[in-house]
Amino acid sequence: MENKQYRLGRYFVDVARNEIVHGDSTASVPPKAMEVLHVLIQNQGKVIAFSTLTELVWHNRVVSPNSLQRCISQLRHAFGEDSKSQSVIRTHARRGYSLELAICDDSVCTPKRRYLVYVLVLAVLILAGLSIEGWRTSQANLAKIEITASTPLTSSDGAEMYGSFSADGRFVVFLRSIDACHSHVWVKDVIRAQTFRLSSEPGVYGRPRWSLDGTHIVVSARGQCQSDSEAQQRWSIKRFNMVAKQPLPHGGDTVLDSSHLRIGKVLGLKQGAVAFLQEYSDNQVRLATYNSQAGKVVPLFSPAGMLIYEYAYLSKRDQFVVLGMDSKNQHDMVLLSSSGEKLAQHRLQFPPAVSAVQGVEVSTHPSERFLIAEIAGKLYHLTLKGGLSVLPTPTRHKVSAPHFHPGGQSLLVTESYADTDIRMFSFKTSSVDEPALYPQLRSNLSDEAARFQPDGELVAFTSTRSGKRQVWLSNGQTSYPLEVPDAPITSRFISWSPSGSALAAATQDGVIVYDLEGGARHIKTRYPVLEVLQWSDKQTLLVLVPELGAQRLYQLHLQNSRFMKVSDRDLLWAVSTPNTEVVVLDKAYRVWIGDKEVSRLANKLERPYFSLYERDLYGVSPDRKLWRYNLDDDVLHYIAQLPVRARYVSDVNGEQALLTYMMQLNRELVSFSVQ
Repeated sequence: MENKQYRLGRYFVDVARNEIVHGDSTASVPPKAMEVLHVLIQNQGKVIAFSTLTELVWHNRVVSPNSLQRCISQLRHAFGEDSKSQSVIRTHARRGYSLELAICDDSVCTPKRRYLVYVLVLAVLILAGLSIEGWRTSQANLAKIEITASTPLTSSDGAEMYGSFSADGRFVVFLRSIDACHSHVWVKDVIRAQTFRLSSEPGVYGRPRWSLDGTHIVVSARGQCQSDSEAQQRWSIKRFNMVAKQPLPHGGDTVLDSSHLRIGKVLGLKQGAVAFLQEYSDNQVRLATYNSQAGKVVPLFSPAGMLIYEYAYLSKRDQFVVLGMDSKNQHDMVLLSSSGEKLAQHRLQFPPAVSAVQGVEVSTHPSERFLIAEIAGKLYHLTLKGGLSVLPTPTRHKVSAPHFHPGGQSLLVTESYADTDIRMFSFKTSSVDEPALYPQLRSNLSDEAARFQPDGELVAFTSTRSGKRQVWLSNGQTSYPLEVPDAPITSRFISWSPSGSALAAATQDGVIVYDLEGGARHIKTRYPVLEVLQWSDKQTLLVLVPELGAQRLYQLHLQNSRFMKVSDRDLLWAVSTPNTEVVVLDKAYRVWIGDKEVSRLANKLERPYFSLYERDLYGVSPDRKLWRYNLDDDVLHYIAQLPVRARYVSDVNGEQALLTYMMQLNRELVSFSVQ
């Protein structure tokens, strides 16, 4: 890109620096967004077609469908406007974009005072006795990268995930799933393009990571799947030897037996020690280390009022970066010494329209000057002072588990997408054939969580077929998305109003209410909403709200946006009966009505969702049996044996049930080229 500077009305644009200046404030924009702006500047006042912009900026690379829209949104945010005002960049429906501001080349505009300020600041630093090298190091936290291309690293029929590079970059360790719960540890020799299995037996493994010297791999393991007996949930840390370049499959060594204490992320440290997250009581997590020579666990950090959910190790500094959230769902970054001393603490600064109620996953850049964060399937640049900015990626699918090559030239991620369908089961037929595909609800992406319209003919569902999750409607002949407001939905589940005239869905800072007669209402709430479970009466929603790692059940009153807690249990799902009984599912897959456990439904769910019709609950068991349970007579009745692809019942209307089927779950390791 040529080195140009422009004046756009009150704004000063520095293309080379990727900066937009207004007064004394400076906004940094991603390189691709600046390329989009540069094209618009060179064609000021003209409408540039969407396809033309994409071709000029991405040069025929494969990019996600909303990459251009994301760049426009980033530019509008930098200019301090939104999609409604459009005083700087105008959207021309179904045509393209145009730059509306008049411009002049910077050669005839006065120099910007800000650059003189840079000179003065540098002089003050020198006069104060600070080294230029120290200043450069502090500024390096603001360095950004650009992802330019995507290359598959694995392509087998198995679902592969959680990859990480060895210290020399030659090997990649990852998990390859054999079912929904169990997996094997595999290693790929990147130079020879050979892949071999490292574990002799399948296990319920966490994310595997390399030791710093590359001689072994450490990984967390647990006894059984989550829905099995708590007595079988023994957690441990295992170590697989990689001294040989291609060792034979083996069982690995148990480094630490944590018994019933849950173990999270495990990292290798110096001198063979390991760091890990450990849940030592309900929703209380600490960062700890273990050295097999000393033979004891050393707690490093367990702050009161803060739930730790992620950390990274800076090996060159011998320090930890710890992420956690408080009871108000505010996220903090804490810098720790290797002995657990707190060195600094910063609040994470999320970009607009970004929600992280489920946490942030991070990977350290080899320079240790910044990190890459993954939030809800997207990547972000994260400074060591908590600043977050979007990092565009050349994929339309979700990515997770980022990990840098030790040379920094590539970023390994797990790319995933689910192909789910909506099926309709009729209770009037005795056939055991596979339920019919609901009309017009087939795509090769995620269509699920369908709901019947009360006293109507429509079916509502959510889908990612447009590139992001939206609410869709079907009348049995055609399907179409509802108008997308400025706040996108953040959950797959939606709920009809009792009258069937409106729909509600969760968004990053509240809920969205769609009126079928037109328009949508964005209701901002005091607490974030994870799921809209049920629209129980005219003005009340049953919702799940995050609280320090737990999910609590609340009622949300739409008229005044007030919350009222319904249950203190840590829950996965809930419904309210017509006589206001609340039926809940906790994280151990136990069903409760008030304080009474429904023992007949213990471990009777393949996925943590059930549906209510009148006084009957409907669900799909792990062995894929469709069942009905009557709340009054305590009778469990099996209705039909479903195919293995069946996952859960999303709604029932008395005559039919809507089911979500998993047609294909795709997970593979992808290497992003980094500049």
